[in-house]
This record gives sequence, C-alpha cells and structure tokens, in this order.
Amino acid sequence: ITAYDVLGNTIYLNKTVYVDNTPPYMVESIEGPSYTTEDGRTFVTSDTIINVIIGDSGECSVGSLHVRVGIWYNGEWTYSWQNVSEGQINLAINFDEECKHILNITAYDDLGNAIYLNETFYVDNTPPYTTIEYGIPHYMDGINEWITSDTLIYVNATDIGVGIVHLNISVYSFETDSWTYYEVDASGTANISFTLQEECKHWINITAYDVLGNTIYLNKTVYVDNTPPY
Repeated sequence: ITAYDVLGNTIYLNKTVYVDNTPPYMVESIEGPSYTTEDGRTFVTSDTIINVIIGDSGECSVGSLHVRVGIWYNGEWTYSWQNVSEGQINLAINFDEECKHILNITAYDDLGNAIYLNETFYVDNTPPYTTIEYGIPHYMDGINEWITSDTLIYVNATDIGVGIVHLNISVYSFETDSWTYYEVDASGTANISFTLQEECKHWINITAYDVLGNTIYLNKTVYVDNTPPY
C-alpha cells in the first residue's frame, strides 16, 4: 500500500496475508469387530476402536484445530474437547455400554472452517442364546442323561443383537471313535436337529457365534440305550 499527498509526502505499508477457506480433514477407520446390516445399521463390540485422524489441510492452512467429541448414550450427551495450535489430533473411541450410541465430532480451525462427523453405532457384546433339548424318550437321573436312537436332539441358537448366527455341532461317538459335524448359518435363529445311532456314550460339543465374534460354548454328554431289559 502506497499513500502520498500533493506535496509528495509518502508512506508505504506492506502486509502478507494467507487465505484459508478449507476446513480440517477427518480420516476414520474401524479397528476390531464391526458389521453393517442391509438396512445400514453398524454393529460393533466394546473391543472395537473407532480411530479418527483430524488435521488442518490446504495450501495456506492456519494450522490450528479445535475438536469437540460428543457421545449420546441412554438419553444423555457427554462431551470432550481437544485443541492444538499445529499438527494432528488422533482419536481412539470405544463404547463400554451395550446399546445404541451416537457419535458426533466437530472440528474447526481458528477461521471457523468446520467439518462434522455424525454416526450411529450399536454395541453388541452378547453371544447367541443357545439351548439343547431332547425329544422322547429321554431320562436324566440328576447326573447322567440317556436317550435312544429314536430321540431327536434339538439345538437352537438365537441372536437378538447383530442377528447373524453361525452354529456348529461336533459329536463324538465312543463306539466308532469318530466325530460327526453339523453346521449352519442363519439370520436370527439357527436350528439343527439330529439323532445318535450308536448305542454308547457320546460327547456333544456346541459352538455358536455371531458375525462380531461373540461366542458361546455348550458341551453335553449323553448315553444312547436301545437295549430292553433281559
């Protein structure tokens, strides 16, 4: 800037200015179990980490960062703040409570250029509810259980969280010294029914897990008796 009057009295003023219209950037990655359903819901566990890297970008960025993290849970919001004059902010977020959470992140620089992240997560730490039931005939003396080769064995695994169930059954026959395997994948509830043909002791090992890896194990011993009294 140059200013002077009619007598030639002159003043000079020099300034350098940087234009920054660019908001900060966010890079998100999910570390650990996660699954997005067909209707767009994202399920995680409490072991899942949501990593968010935030920095100020642009050729003439002011460099400062102000970040507000809001988490909604059980009808209430909690907030935390981080501020830096330069560099990045690295967030690692997980949710302890098994329920719906809303994550809101606002990041802006000293000029007010802002970016927002809004996401909903459903936390599921519970394995499928798994049961084994016997048809008839069936007898239990309080310690051991007996059935016949006509007795149907029903195994059910139901997941009310993420809802995708894998059910695996391994049966060991002491007569044949061999294993028989059954498995099925299902949405909501997985069912397997079978009988045991060898008249001997059997181990029944059941494993059920959802798509997040929440797993339950159930082990049973049962004896097959097809012989009438003599």
